Order: sequence, then structure tokens, then C-alpha cells
Amino acid sequence: VVVASFRTDAIITEIVNKYVLGEKWVHELGKDSDIEHKGAWMFHWTNILLYAAVCYLVVDTVLLPATNAALRSNRRLKEQTVSSKHLGALVAGLWFASHPIHTECVAQLVGRAEVLAALLCLLGTKFHGMAKSQAKSKRPLGMLVSCVAMMICLFLACLCKETAVVLPIVLIGTDIAVALLAPAVSTPKEKGMLVTKPSFPLFAAFCAISVTLGYLAFRSWLFAGHQDLAEDHILIVDNFVLHLSGMDKLRTALYIQAKYLQLLFWPSRISCDYSLGVIEPVFSWTDPSMMLVYGAIIGLLAIVAAALDTLIKTGNSTLVHAIGWTLAPLIPASHIVTIGTPMAERLLFTPSVGVAIMICHFITVLTRGDLKSQVPNQPELPSSVRSSIAIALFCFAVAWFAITTHQRVPEWADSKTIFEADIKKFPRSTKLNIGLARGWWGETADDAAMSYERARKSQEVIDSYGDALTKSPYVIGQPLMAFQQTRTSVWPDARPGESLVQVEKIM
Repeated sequence: VVVASFRTDAIITEIVNKYVLGEKWVHELGKDSDIEHKGAWMFHWTNILLYAAVCYLVVDTVLLPATNAALRSNRRLKEQTVSSKHLGALVAGLWFASHPIHTECVAQLVGRAEVLAALLCLLGTKFHGMAKSQAKSKRPLGMLVSCVAMMICLFLACLCKETAVVLPIVLIGTDIAVALLAPAVSTPKEKGMLVTKPSFPLFAAFCAISVTLGYLAFRSWLFAGHQDLAEDHILIVDNFVLHLSGMDKLRTALYIQAKYLQLLFWPSRISCDYSLGVIEPVFSWTDPSMMLVYGAIIGLLAIVAAALDTLIKTGNSTLVHAIGWTLAPLIPASHIVTIGTPMAERLLFTPSVGVAIMICHFITVLTRGDLKSQVPNQPELPSSVRSSIAIALFCFAVAWFAITTHQRVPEWADSKTIFEADIKKFPRSTKLNIGLARGWWGETADDAAMSYERARKSQEVIDSYGDALTKSPYVIGQPLMAFQQTRTSVWPDARPGESLVQVEKIM
């Protein structure tokens, strides 16, 4: 039993795919490439359909906070918001659907865990909203049913991907912020105006936090006594951050988080791998890489200030909700816990939902007629001008994303094509070099010699950092040792270590 990865729901869907394809395909897997490729369509189309469902729920989710905010405001603002929020939802949905960082999740079978987790989290969020509506309407049975459905969806999401464990906290945090900071709402009654303060849905919050605590307890019990994810068992070519020490590890982890945020908004030079040689360790607070960190912090502070200001003045919790969706799923990937990779694009799948919510909010504000009331002392631009600028900018982004995604999809045809495509952009990548060295030697001794050069290059990158990387049996000589242990068609009878000796003779 492999306890390093426990993603039951995703594995179940893969088993269903194999069952539909039949026993012949399963038995021939890895033996006959033609049969294998003929059966792959089932896995690809399952991923595509799941991704389409996520895109639909993203549009539904970005509409939900805007609708709630409009109902708290006056009638005029509500009418102005209706058309703007649908335009914002359309652009946000297109932005999400065309984002190039999603290609890894949709093209790869392993990425199904992220797609399923996001799908179930979005469903859980929808049921959470229904539970709050039922509570306001004083329908206890409907609230109970919605809370049970929410708990089931969120727990299943955690079984798909561990990062989903923070989403219940996002829902609770948003509700707390609304209850504490949102202004009172005046509603007309027969004998005057009734002023009510937003209430905190205590029962829904209890159900949500029970999912997080229950999953953590279940996981602790299941993994008790296992040390498969101990830091000294993870190779430096897989996650070099774990082999840094002290402040070097902190600075590098902060840079990786800033890099995540950059890829969400500006996905240039994307890669299937972000190992040593693609992401470099940060050894000083004045390192040029830290400029990205400082910029990200300033930007986040500005968005948080805008979110709190909007919530306090208008009761609109959209930005608070978006910040939670964007940042919370990145916490488990921030190296405060042991993970097997320094950085991966697939980990941005759920946070991109939060950015889609932000896009919908900003387009809604820019295209309706009350910008002056939202931004004090700011000259009001004509609504048509604001709409044209906003739509032009986001259409450009969507077009750029779509073109990049179209170019990226063929590169994910298989492991060899994606490795060969990305190593052209990042020739110093230790993992890409060792992956090509171990996996594809070719038919001739020249191919083997070239693979050996890749292994040597990977080793040189690691050795160049000297004592900056902590020493362990899993660090010294990793790529060359891995190369030694690989059997090839060139020397099928070679003993362990003999392949390396023969290649050195050719060199």
C-alpha cells in the first residue's frame, strides 16, 4: 500500500475507465502501444468532461457573491449590477477555461485529482450558500439537507486532493468577515424600516469545520507509523527546497509562492517541471528574485485593503471570497508540510477559481454606473468607455491564453514530448535532464552517450551549490547513480554500474 498519496475518488474514476475499456486493454497495458493508445481516449474524454463541468460551476460560483451583494443594496444598484455581473461571469469563465496552466491537469491522468477536487469544492460551496439561504428562510429541514450535502462534497474533495482541506475554512472565514464587518441592511416593513445585521450561520460553520477536522483525524489514523514522506527520503532532484536550511528555505519558499501568483496572471515560460535549475535557491533578501516576492506582497495588501473596504461600506463579500479561494489552497504547497515537489502548475488549478471570482467582480464594478460611489474622489468615466477598456483587456488575455493552450496541448502527448519541449526552455533543469537520461536511451551507443551527458549535467547543477544544500545519502551523486541503475536495450545484460563504465569508454 502506498500511503504517500491517498486520493481515493480519483483512483475510483480511473478504475471505472479501465472497467469500461475491458480486460483486454488492461492486460495489454504497457505491452502493446497500439492498444494502449486506442484505449487512452476514455481517460482523456473523462478529464475533458470533468473540466467542462468545473468551468460551468466556476461561472455559477462567480455569479453567486455578486448576486448576494446586489440584494443587499438599493434597487437602482441591483438593476445596474444584473447585466454587468453576467458580462463579468462570461469573461471570467472564458479566462478560466482557456488558462494554459490547466493543460497539465486535463492532459494528464494524474491531474484528475485536482479537477475532481475543484469540482467537489465548487459543489460544496453551492450547497453552503443554499444552507445559508434556508437558514434565513427558517427552513431547518432544508438547511440540514444542504449542510449534509456540503459535508459530503467537501469530504470527497479532500479524498481527491489534500489541498481541499482548507476550503471549509475559507467558507467559515468569509461568513465571519461578513457577520463582523458588513453593514446593517434596511428593509421596508409595514410599520417602518427594519434594520438587520448579517448573521453568522453557526450550524453551517460547524458542519464545514467538522469536515476539515474529520479528514485530518482520518488521515492521521491511516498514515500512523508510516514515514514515506520523511524529508530525508525525498530526492533532491524531486524537491530541493527540503534540502535547504534556515532562512534559505524560507526565502525560496516565499519566492515559489510569488511565482505561483505570477503564473496565475502572467503564464509565460511554463514548464512541466520546476526543479533545481528552473527554480533557483534564494540566498539573500536582496536577491533579484525577491523583487517578485515584495511586489506580490504589495499587490496582496492592496487587494485585501480593497476587499475589506468594499465589505465594510457595501456588504459585498466577493473579494474576500476570492482571496480565500486564491491563497488558501496554496498553503499546503508552501513547504510548511513535506511535499514531493518544489512547485507544480497543477497546484494552481483550485486557486485559479479565486482569480476568476476577482475578474468577475472588477468587470462588474467597471461596467456599471456607480464607479464614483465605489471610489471616492475619483472622476467618473462614461460607462461605455470603462466597459470598452475592461472588455478589450480581458479579451486580449483570453485570446493569449487560448493560443498558448493550443500550442501547449500537443506537447503533453506523452512524457517524452513534454520533457523535450520544456528542456529547450530550461536546459539546466535537473529533473528534466535526469528524466531524459533514464527514460530514453535510444537504439545506439551515441544515444546512450547523450543520455549520460544529460545525467552529468544534472549532477553538475546540484554540485554547483556545494554546502548550500544539506548533505545526505540521497543528495550526493543522485543523477549518476540513477543512470547506473538503468538497464538499456544497448547493454541488456549489463550488471548494475557496468552501463556507466561502458558509456564512459565511448566518451
